[in-house]
Amino acid sequence: MMTLPKIETLERIDQKYLAEHLDETLDRVRKENIALVITKDGKDDLVLCPQSWVSPMVDDEFGCVVNSAIRHALRSDDSDSSGVLHFVLKNYKLFDERTLAVAISDIERDLDYPLFPVSSSESWLEIKELLSVWLKDLQAAKYRKGVQNDGEQR
Repeated sequence: MMTLPKIETLERIDQKYLAEHLDETLDRVRKENIALVITKDGKDDLVLCPQSWVSPMVDDEFGCVVNSAIRHALRSDDSDSSGVLHFVLKNYKLFDERTLAVAISDIERDLDYPLFPVSSSESWLEIKELLSVWLKDLQAAKYRKGVQNDGEQR
């Protein structure tokens, strides 16, 4: 687990500077993996830091745990299975593309060619459709961002 730096040690920038240099500042925070204190009227107001500092869901291990839980839930008929269903429904928008793709593939495989009876198959089918739509939306947004970036470089 990452130890966060003390706020006293962080660089400060004024909110006016941030507004005028937003893209540049966000790129710097991401590339340098740093946090900045945003000041308002000379006083500390906000801290801007990379998402990875505060989100446990940005590393590969999280996706592996999610996919393992889905596989277990598909093949089990217990209270944990309904907990996994609920977790996926509540948090699927936090999953990365790889986690989504693997989950969709696992659900399809277990519904189409079950080695074990799949409990709540209707719910899993709904989740598979929900995850598929979200994955397509993520991919479309990534494509649009790439097209915009290509346009800016020309």
